[in-house]
Amino acid sequence: MIEKNIVSQDGTTFCMTVPDLHHLIKDLGYEPHQRDNWYRLVN
Repeated sequence: MIEKNIVSQDGTTFCMTVPDLHHLIKDLGYEPHQRDNWYRLVN
């Protein structure tokens, strides 16, 4: 959270879409899964 606050105060923002995140995970050789707060699979 500290890094996010510093970047936000500087006026810089960084956003990554879910498809972009899935693509990066797949590029690393893993299969992306979404989980809830109790680590149960959502999809």
